[in-house]
Amino acid sequence: MRHFFRNRWDGTIPLATLLWRDMVIVASLINLAFFGGAIVALEMGAPIALAVLFFAAPIPYNIFLWGALWRTSARTGGAAAAGARLIATLWLFLAILI
Repeated sequence: MRHFFRNRWDGTIPLATLLWRDMVIVASLINLAFFGGAIVALEMGAPIALAVLFFAAPIPYNIFLWGALWRTSARTGGAAAAGARLIATLWLFLAILI
C-alpha cells in the first residue's frame, strides 16, 4: 500500500496514467460507490451526519491524487502538463461538490 502512494507522490507513475486511470476512472468509481453508500445509509434511516461522513470519506484520497498530479506535472512541464492540471482541478472540484 505504501508503495502505491509513494510511486504516485514521487512522480514515478506517468502523468497520463495518473490522470486518466487513477483519477478519472478509479477515483471516480470510488466516489460513486461512497455516494451510493451514503444514499443507502440515508434510506436505511442512518443519521444525516453519518451519511455526510460516508460521502466525504474519499476526499483525502482525491486531494492526494490531485497533489500527486500537480507534482508530476511540474516535473513534466509543457502544454500537456498544463492541460492535465486543468482537468485534475476541474475533476477535484466536481468530485467534492457532487
